[in-house]
Amino acid sequence: MALRTRGAYFKATTGINTEEIARTSRMVSNLTGYVVQPNKAIVGRNAFAHESGIHQAGLLSEAATFEIMKPSDVGLADSDLVLGKHSGRHALRARLQELGCELNDNELDEAFHRFKELADKKKEVTALDLEALVGEEIRERQDTFVMQSYVTQAGSGIIPTSQVEVDVRGRRKRGKSFSSGTVESVFKAIDNAVGMKGSLADYQVRAITAGKDSLAEVRVAVEVAGRSYHGQAVSYDVMEASAKAYVRALNNAAAKGE
Repeated sequence: MALRTRGAYFKATTGINTEEIARTSRMVSNLTGYVVQPNKAIVGRNAFAHESGIHQAGLLSEAATFEIMKPSDVGLADSDLVLGKHSGRHALRARLQELGCELNDNELDEAFHRFKELADKKKEVTALDLEALVGEEIRERQDTFVMQSYVTQAGSGIIPTSQVEVDVRGRRKRGKSFSSGTVESVFKAIDNAVGMKGSLADYQVRAITAGKDSLAEVRVAVEVAGRSYHGQAVSYDVMEASAKAYVRALNNAAAKGE
């Protein structure tokens, strides 16, 4: 971006499609489980955020005052409403193609099923929602363990109990647990189902977009056999996203042979 912004000074250019920088950053973050810090240059959440009045006034008068590059130059254009619950497969395919996602008919059917489930819960489905949706669909097909369902019972004065079903290489495995916390109870039930033992080292939750109906993104760090593995997942439900993120961390451990 320095070369693109000050190319005349440096007398150099690149063939990089800079509009893919933000999406590539999110992809790397999802695959590694490491969070992009809000104040990270160019791709951070605050890179193009302006809170102070004098900054906002300057931006409205002349954008170049505080932004030497446009958000759209790195693919950070605002995501408006793109689809709703009445949208069909053709509209979904067209919007996904705009995001750079080419799906065959079977993959589109699976993505459309998940999209409909999400659209029934959310009034507005944004580009970031769709990107997260397709990412989940693609990654689950590569996983050894896939979270199928969970049931948890919790409340003040009772010990949280959880039961889960996990697909392990095509076979359904069930697990259950009693623990002092709801999240811990679900995680231990997953341990019981897959026959592994993980220790939660870090747990983070954030909203994908604004609003009370936003998708939840959960990132976890889990220690297995003395090594740390990261997992990330998104869902409309925070607990479901937590369970899927934990399962993904165990998948990473399984891939290393732990």
